Amino acid sequence: MAQLTTTITNGAAGTTSTTLDVSAWSGDWTARLLFTDLVAGKKALVALQDSVDNFSADIKTLFAVNLVGPLTTDAPIEQSIRAYQAPSHRVGVASGKLRLLVQSADSGAAVNVKLTLEG
Repeated sequence: MAQLTTTITNGAAGTTSTTLDVSAWSGDWTARLLFTDLVAGKKALVALQDSVDNFSADIKTLFAVNLVGPLTTDAPIEQSIRAYQAPSHRVGVASGKLRLLVQSADSGAAVNVKLTLEG
């Protein structure tokens, strides 16, 4: 099974992960997101996005998770999405890339996120 991974560490609002080149992928896939290290009472909104122009203008949000702490490595939140649940995705399309974005977060909030794409 093929697998790609990217992370955000101590992500405040506006933080993005490195991109994953998914242009050569085909068939079914699952994106697994693991969220940890968000302080109690703090909130964050994290999005999984795709693009075919390296995130300069053509950006689609495929999935978003609205979080509230406390999240720890011992008590994380896991979410996943499959290809059929995001029919507008561009995995397997020329120049297709994925990334994570901390779309918003409370002042002083930071979250760790790990994205694993499996197919």
